[in-house]
Amino acid sequence: MISALSTHLFVYNRLRRQHLAWIAAAGFRRLELWCAEHHFDFTDPAAVADLRAGLREHGLRVQTMHLPFYHGFGTPEFRYIGFTHPEIENRALMGEKMRAILALCEPLDCRCLVLHPVSTPRPDGSHIRRLRAALDWFVPQCRRQGVTIALENIMQPESRTEILAGVCDDYSGQVGICLDTGHAHIDGGLIWQIHNAGRHLIALHVHGNHGATDEHLLPGNGTIDWPAALSALRMLAPNAHYFTYELLGPKTETEETDAHFRALLAAAAGFDGRLPGGRT
Repeated sequence: MISALSTHLFVYNRLRRQHLAWIAAAGFRRLELWCAEHHFDFTDPAAVADLRAGLREHGLRVQTMHLPFYHGFGTPEFRYIGFTHPEIENRALMGEKMRAILALCEPLDCRCLVLHPVSTPRPDGSHIRRLRAALDWFVPQCRRQGVTIALENIMQPESRTEILAGVCDDYSGQVGICLDTGHAHIDGGLIWQIHNAGRHLIALHVHGNHGATDEHLLPGNGTIDWPAALSALRMLAPNAHYFTYELLGPKTETEETDAHFRALLAAAAGFDGRLPGGRT
């Protein structure tokens, strides 16, 4: 597996060169870019140019990008968006953001986009119909660029891996599953969701919790049985290439919280020796 660090660690703040320096200093060479405009404005050419310069400076590569699922964070215009949202304007806005991020895949050398596949629960099954309609449009564009889409389990029944695996079957390897370990621990059980994802599992968001709330803790904290989970990955998920630590840091940055960020990064790097195949 190829381990990376998600910039979700710094999600409450604008992504800065200093963050990239900390990621590199911890020993990571790859990252997942959290694409939300308040954190990284993917619509701003200057922000994109600065990111590319920072990546070169610190020897980093964008391994995956996380597509947005909200708009206007921290503003009165905040709202959730997605391809399955019941409001058409929110679905259209999601399409605009998807196109903008897909255009960055080649210049950033990114080969995988992580997508939250459903919005609020709907008992009529319309989520999956709308998801397939969006994939029918975007998958050919992704294929031309050599980009895969990874659908993430997000603690809703229609996003459990047994459902997502059925969607993946229809897209000839172009669509896979991103298994979020914390979400799975809360909803359905981690080992069970690894089993159901199987060969479709191509990416992981790795973090822990105590089985009740989405805490984004370091692996080893909380109640996940990590030896059992890693064993299941070795046996059941041969295509799980992307292993991303998705941690959460403080909301504000001070000298004290900067030290906390660095400690989290060092601890995550220390977990890598337990990965199937180790760090690559």
